[in-house]
Amino acid sequence: MAERRSRPSQRNAPRKQAEAPDPRMLALKTLQELRGGEVTLDELLSKHGYGLPSLDRNFLRQLLGTTLRHLGEIDAVLAPRYQLPQDRVAARLTNILRLGVAQLFFMDTTDYGAVDSTVNLTRDAGLHKYVKLVNAVLRGLQRDGFEWPEGVEDWQLNIPAWLRGSWKKAYGAEIAQGIAESCLGHAMLDLSIKDRTQSADWAEKMDGIVLPTGSVRLEPGRRIRDLPGYKDGDWWVQDAAAAIPATLFSAYQDKTIYDLCAAPGGKTMQLASLGASAIAVDKSEGRLKRVFENLERVSLGAAVVTGDATDLAPDTPRADAVLLDAPCSATGTIRRHP
Repeated sequence: MAERRSRPSQRNAPRKQAEAPDPRMLALKTLQELRGGEVTLDELLSKHGYGLPSLDRNFLRQLLGTTLRHLGEIDAVLAPRYQLPQDRVAARLTNILRLGVAQLFFMDTTDYGAVDSTVNLTRDAGLHKYVKLVNAVLRGLQRDGFEWPEGVEDWQLNIPAWLRGSWKKAYGAEIAQGIAESCLGHAMLDLSIKDRTQSADWAEKMDGIVLPTGSVRLEPGRRIRDLPGYKDGDWWVQDAAAAIPATLFSAYQDKTIYDLCAAPGGKTMQLASLGASAIAVDKSEGRLKRVFENLERVSLGAAVVTGDATDLAPDTPRADAVLLDAPCSATGTIRRHP
């Protein structure tokens, strides 16, 4: 178990910056690693997106999110177009085509750019013998358009049958369909303001609204780093629902409050901004990098502990309170995390 403070040490000697990797290749690697189901998309985005330039990191997230959000549609339109090779490259080739179709039909990439970049990705992935196949499939789709399966709607293709059935049983067919359709849209952008008394002012500056919980909500598609207050650390991105638990304590000032399963740190920052002595605990060292970065940007201090909350060191400070927003199935966040 390791404990570090939120501010990393500064390096004295500058290093030569290596060329940033291709975000499309990183997207392919991420799709491959998601197949095992042992790691989340957020963890992989932290791993592969760490250190990328802002534009590339945003594109990586958008490409993966779009591909996964429309995966059922993409697979349905690809199915009649080609036969999978009967070898170990089948999964990689399928994921390359999925990324290409996502760009061709669901993103702002030009048709030429979508096809050309996917052909190059095939070549860069070492699948030279399938370059012509990928080009032919995507050119055919570019020419013929999106051939929708007859009698099927997009929400039926993109939401697993077991999940649709569960929603239908719990809420009825009409509400279940509404939930499924809403999952295909992009989530709104919610912000937590460091000084909650200034929420209305920040909402006005950014053309947003203040929610009853105090979060500021913006329309999706905004470039986070270009928004006012980002560089000064006046706010951080945090879903409005995720921001509620940290507001439920009766007192904060000078209280030692543990935030368990803390990454990426939104609740830790809330606690620290309200005057608590916050201690963030998480098992994932990779995810805790985000906690350090976020605390540094907003100029808030907190202790950060890498380890299992059930096995903390004996000299760990006694808690006045503990916040645990435990990991779950996360079906309520599908729109943001497809």
